[in-house]
Amino acid sequence: MKFPSALTVLLFIAALSAISTWLTPAGSYETLLYTSEDDISILNSADESSIFPATHQAFDEPGIKIPLDNFTSGVIYRPVSVPGSFRQVAVAPQGFFVLAMSSIKGIIVAADIIFSGADSYACDYDLLNPSGEYM
Repeated sequence: MKFPSALTVLLFIAALSAISTWLTPAGSYETLLYTSEDDISILNSADESSIFPATHQAFDEPGIKIPLDNFTSGVIYRPVSVPGSFRQVAVAPQGFFVLAMSSIKGIIVAADIIFSGADSYACDYDLLNPSGEYM
């Protein structure tokens, strides 16, 4: 038995992902963001935010086990999920049309990478004439 092609495997994974949107509950966590030397901000799932002083006690209260030094030194610069704050949101299951369009949208988003790779290949193998056109 022959193993399926890479495209077949990718389409299978995309279909499995679309099916999982019908089965998996949707939700979000509150997030904690270190904003400056003095403040941290917690963004609630309802787009409301609270600002607290950047102290070890402020991290312990919501259950964040990450040392404050990781935020102040810049090691962590993205929002961090607050443990135990998961809330369900409205489900948005994906259908066949979204699945079919996902590969097209992916190609559009990655077009600069795809076509710059072709230009790089052409330059490496002298396939461009002096005016920059393909020969």
